[in-house]
Amino acid sequence: MADLKLSNGARADIRRDAERNAEGATVGDTLRLLDDCEALIAENEALKAEAGECFEDALRHARAADELEVERDPLKAELERVRKDAERYAWLRERGDACQWMNIIRVDPEDYDSLDAAIDAAMGKGGGQNGSKTAETRASAGLEGGAEGGKGGRADA
Repeated sequence: MADLKLSNGARADIRRDAERNAEGATVGDTLRLLDDCEALIAENEALKAEAGECFEDALRHARAADELEVERDPLKAELERVRKDAERYAWLRERGDACQWMNIIRVDPEDYDSLDAAIDAAMGKGGGQNGSKTAETRASAGLEGGAEGGKGGRADA
């Protein structure tokens, strides 16, 4: 039988009254009803405890959501700023030719695998010699600044 929050005296009174007032019901039926009531009370207490835990979880999740919103808002603003920069860059990139880019970034875009690599080199982010093709690659192509070549290109030219 589940623990019913009744004093022993109250429990005895319920049993005595059930035995005395059972009209057509057996004492066993009444005692089973009492056991069922005790089980329902125990289940109710367990559900209250579980509901309390769920409430605490909900509060914890709500606090976490608030914290994430605080982090999200500045990130959204930063994303919009970066998106606008990317759109400006794409617009300029589509309209310039190698000569114009060489005047802007002060490196020859043809010395790089892509315009982005040339811009990265101009910004100081490239690999090799300022992000350019290596001296060996430049020399094998007969370009100025190669290991074997000077201003005129290849050493044997």
